[in-house]
Amino acid sequence: MTPERIDELRDWLEDNTGYEVDSIDAVEIIAECLAEIERLQALIPRWIPVTERLPPAQESVLVKFHYQPSTPALMYRWGDQWWHDPNHNEPDRNIAAWMPLPPDEEGEKK
Repeated sequence: MTPERIDELRDWLEDNTGYEVDSIDAVEIIAECLAEIERLQALIPRWIPVTERLPPAQESVLVKFHYQPSTPALMYRWGDQWWHDPNHNEPDRNIAAWMPLPPDEEGEKK
């Protein structure tokens, strides 16, 4: 951690807590904690709006619909259309967002 970053964190802590921060060690510990929080937050799956980006073609994903956002479904994208399963003969055009499937027990994507 650079001395400039330590000074920024010290100033932020003093401005937001009202306490004077004397110890560089305390600032470094807090900086490490903040970095770990950011790392862990990046691991949390999130809904990705289809306006932001689409999943890889032919990969099964969870989707949320515009008309029923509280009920996700398993679908896949073939070309520019969304399908529930290979035997379903009508694509769905009401997809609002998607998220990758979680890994299975061995840590592999399904």
